[in-house]
Amino acid sequence: MITGVQQGNPQQAPPRLEFVRVLPANNDIFFGAVTDMDVQSDGSVVVLDGLSHNLLIFGPEGDLKHTLGRKGQGPGEIGGAAEFELTPAGNIALVGYRNLRISSWDREGQPLGSVPLRDPLGGQTFWPHEFVWTTDGPYLKISRFIPTEPGQVLKLGG
Repeated sequence: MITGVQQGNPQQAPPRLEFVRVLPANNDIFFGAVTDMDVQSDGSVVVLDGLSHNLLIFGPEGDLKHTLGRKGQGPGEIGGAAEFELTPAGNIALVGYRNLRISSWDREGQPLGSVPLRDPLGGQTFWPHEFVWTTDGPYLKISRFIPTEPGQVLKLGG
């Protein structure tokens, strides 16, 4: 975590970055294209590999604990994901932009299910751009790629 940066003081020296760990800890695992990552409260690191269409959970020392998902459109499969979020409860929620659903797993990698996005949004064609999960719930920014049409921010659930 970068700390000590004060806004409004451009003369302040940049923060010092601290080396934490190498992922993966062994040479048996290769990344195709890391598109997102986050750190769980226990120090485990969750990495989304957009090329292999799976999430990898590495323990605090860099050892692979779980591999979640695989390429596809069915249950537990990931269709074109570029982003995931850790929920306030520590679960993993991933937006699949090809299969237009949010799939989720608990912090140990057990599947919690998925929620389709196409029906709640009235069948409109859209592209999810940004996914954020706050204590207030999940939010999704979408657009339809139509010139002059603004993007929309949607609160999901409730």
